[in-house]
Amino acid sequence: MAAGQLACAFPGVAASFAYGTTIRSALTLKLGLEDSYEAAPIEREATSMSDWSQAKRPIPVPDQWTKPFWESAKREALELQRCQECGHFQHPPYPTCVNCMSIDLKFEPVGRSGTIYAYTIMYHDGDKRFAGAVPYASIIVELDDAPGALMAANLLDAPYTEAKVGRRVEMVFEKLNDDITLPQFRLADAETAE
Repeated sequence: MAAGQLACAFPGVAASFAYGTTIRSALTLKLGLEDSYEAAPIEREATSMSDWSQAKRPIPVPDQWTKPFWESAKREALELQRCQECGHFQHPPYPTCVNCMSIDLKFEPVGRSGTIYAYTIMYHDGDKRFAGAVPYASIIVELDDAPGALMAANLLDAPYTEAKVGRRVEMVFEKLNDDITLPQFRLADAETAE
């Protein structure tokens, strides 16, 4: 089994990858494998950037809860759902506040900067639509203006190996078609200068 397939093949290991642990430590912790286990080497250039021009992204279909989010992204702005009773931001949108169960929710503008909360490097092209971009970094970002609301995206314009927990990122928008614009992230200017 190739190293990049482990997250898909072993339930629970993917969570370990998200926090930046190695394949070896994830397998040792989750599966109780011996310390002598050696992961299969990955035969890809570690400093290359993912080629998203070759990927065929699925197009999201907005529903009654997500429509305001997608409409703001189309304007290259970001609005997240916020509870008007307790002030909690949440993403993805839900019919009730996940904190206090209130139904008094509104979408409010938030800033575009945040921190990588978790990540995983995708080496496996299980979904053939993404095969042209493999390997790539899938990241979870906690936005500065919306603590607790986590957004999943990809790290663009940087080698996938630059995805690290705690790194500063800023939002960019990728137009998929006339109706859908996808919020993504790149390293913040201060991070790329290191």
